[in-house]
Amino acid sequence: MLRQLRLQNYRCFKDHSLLFNPATVIVGKNNAGKSTIIEALKLLSLVVDRKGGAFVSAPTWTGESPFTSCIPANISDLGINRDTLFHRYGDPPAQITATFTEGATVRIHVGREDKIFATVQTQERWITTPRQLSLLNLPWIYILPQVAPLQTTERWLTDSYVEDHLYSHLFSRHFRNQVFRSGEAFWDFKALAEATWPGLRVEKPERVSREDGAVLSMMVKDGDFVAEIGWMGHGLQCGCRQFGLCHARNSRGLLFLTNRTSTCIQIFSGGSLDWSRPMHSRPSLLLIPSR
Repeated sequence: MLRQLRLQNYRCFKDHSLLFNPATVIVGKNNAGKSTIIEALKLLSLVVDRKGGAFVSAPTWTGESPFTSCIPANISDLGINRDTLFHRYGDPPAQITATFTEGATVRIHVGREDKIFATVQTQERWITTPRQLSLLNLPWIYILPQVAPLQTTERWLTDSYVEDHLYSHLFSRHFRNQVFRSGEAFWDFKALAEATWPGLRVEKPERVSREDGAVLSMMVKDGDFVAEIGWMGHGLQCGCRQFGLCHARNSRGLLFLTNRTSTCIQIFSGGSLDWSRPMHSRPSLLLIPSR
């Protein structure tokens, strides 16, 4: 699991380290840096989730030796404002260093480019090939984007587009497409959602052909009321959205849950939560409202 995260010259942090436990809750006032921590974790996920990613020589601006092998990752699709990326609007680069209990250290160099570059090392050696990285058995990192209500109408999308945006800011727009493609895993998601939300019944989305293109329809029953999920309340929509992503993650992954409307960020490692228990009996998920 992720044990420590160090941020240097990164947004509001000149040099700050955080220690993580299997279940960690981060609480802070507005503008304290909670979203910055999540953003740094997103960059980390781009590196550790690239189990088969290529290695390249380190650019000179990183300060690493040109003989050092790095993993490049594109950040152009994340919507990160690089004008405010460095501490007190200073100069690049910034560094994000992650230490794992598996014995590996990942150091990410962030500049003004569309790519970040990361080195990976253990106590014994530098990691220089995709196979060596894979053998480290680092956990996958999943970050739940900001949950938003679903679209009233959702068009049929391609498999590749849905997969590429599963953990992006667009994920709430593609919920029906994701559930439609879940295969046998749909029945586990259905059981989880219905056990957690009393009175809920969820049906698998169906593809409906229209003159202006195919759409997906997903029928939901809440108590005695039945409707397409886009016509249900926002609380039910967002709840189903969270159940789907929490269930879809890899069992060895680290799941990061965020709530941008509160002063609390919840961070849990994979497998540490019993999602089959009713929501009201899980105090570890309690949010602290903004004041």
